[in-house]
Amino acid sequence: MLKTVRSRLFASYVLVIVFTLSAIGLLLSVLLIPRVQNQLIYSSLQLAFPPAALHIRTEILKSFRDLDRDQLLPALRQSVTEMGEQRDVRVMILTGRNRVLIDSQETLEGSSLDQAQSLAGKPQGGTVQGRYITPQGQELLWVGGPLDFPNQEGSEKRQRLILALAQSPQEHSALLSLLRNQFIIGGAAGLALALLLALVVSRSIARPLQKVAAAAQEVAQGNYDLHLDITSPDEVRSVANSFNTMTQAVKASRQAQRDFVANVSHELKTPLTSIQGFSQAILDGTASDAESRRQAAGIIHDEAGRMARMVSQLLDLAKIEAGQIVMAREAVDVKAVLQECMKKIAPLAEQEEISLKIELDQLPDDTKVTGDGDRLAQVFIILLDNALKHTPSQGQVSVSARQVDDLRLEVSVSDTGPGIPAQDLPRIFERFYQVDKSRARKKGGAGLGLSIAQEIVVAHGGEIIAESIVGIGSKFTIQLPLAPPPTPENHV
Repeated sequence: MLKTVRSRLFASYVLVIVFTLSAIGLLLSVLLIPRVQNQLIYSSLQLAFPPAALHIRTEILKSFRDLDRDQLLPALRQSVTEMGEQRDVRVMILTGRNRVLIDSQETLEGSSLDQAQSLAGKPQGGTVQGRYITPQGQELLWVGGPLDFPNQEGSEKRQRLILALAQSPQEHSALLSLLRNQFIIGGAAGLALALLLALVVSRSIARPLQKVAAAAQEVAQGNYDLHLDITSPDEVRSVANSFNTMTQAVKASRQAQRDFVANVSHELKTPLTSIQGFSQAILDGTASDAESRRQAAGIIHDEAGRMARMVSQLLDLAKIEAGQIVMAREAVDVKAVLQECMKKIAPLAEQEEISLKIELDQLPDDTKVTGDGDRLAQVFIILLDNALKHTPSQGQVSVSARQVDDLRLEVSVSDTGPGIPAQDLPRIFERFYQVDKSRARKKGGAGLGLSIAQEIVVAHGGEIIAESIVGIGSKFTIQLPLAPPPTPENHV
């Protein structure tokens, strides 16, 4: 239960909606509806008061004129009772001292309505409203106003009575029920609409995620060409874009694995074929004389060495990429390393009749980088050896170094070989990639040197850039961060 994102979203929306409606219902029931009900009662009493006051005043004046004193109070009580029944209100007449003289329901006669004291200074026509709790515990909301009459003895001082109209909120339970029923109906309609919207929203969020999940299953089954196109919401679209990027990366990785297996198989096949063929010639006696056997043994030795170098390079590349080779972090004199590398490569250049040129004048003697001197020498040897392999006889290989700025040093190795076509230039740092495979095989290369060089340079925080013009030659430029200047403590 609630195992899917869609069901959990829907359940959370339902809980939020129900909680919100319950809170609103509680607020309305406890605070708003009773207040509105009381306000409606007060307004109704205020509207009913002027005609009621006029009627009672008329009745009182008529009774004063036509009836004896003994008949006056019963007649007024009858008139008040009839008015209360007709108008569905409780009618009370109070003395000037706020004591109930006549009550249409008779239960409060003789009681004191203290809140009516505020009418003492009110002129005729003014009203006040209040709340009164009867001795029986009943709540009454009342509106009252003064009634002034001339004194029967002819004095200028007028006699004051107070008319009060009252109603109990409990008597308006039908109104309260109506308001609550309307709220329940409206709440139910709102709940249904909100649930429908919650279903739509949860579905709109869950459906893209379901697409991503289904796509992930297809990728797990080997479909790497799958591409998700999700437009909303933004978070899910970001997940989809990351998924597409991951799929392409997985596809590229799988292709790289297949290419790696194919390239290694191809590179091993040629020397193994040679080794198998010449060893068979020795075994079956085809290489009968000493010279033939020596030649066969030499080829077997060379091909075995070629395979050993390729395996060693593959191991180095794998260890560098996996971070298993720890680079030394020491100050390296680049000028000294370059000069040593030129000395090592000089015999091969002389054998191939290729001239070497080194320009280090623009590099100060104390210029150093932080890194592994042996690994940097390996990079320079790879570039020099690569340049010699692709430079024809009577050609030239040049090495130069300079300080670019206060932060970087630049080393360049250029040759006068055939150059690299523009379409091949972006791929030359890939494993086993060779522009001229027949020439590389003849020279003993496997296409791993530049990949190793790039990994070492990157591990030193630098970068390597290849430039080439077909028919003119190629140039490889390495930029490395300079070592920080020594502090006074370290210098001492």
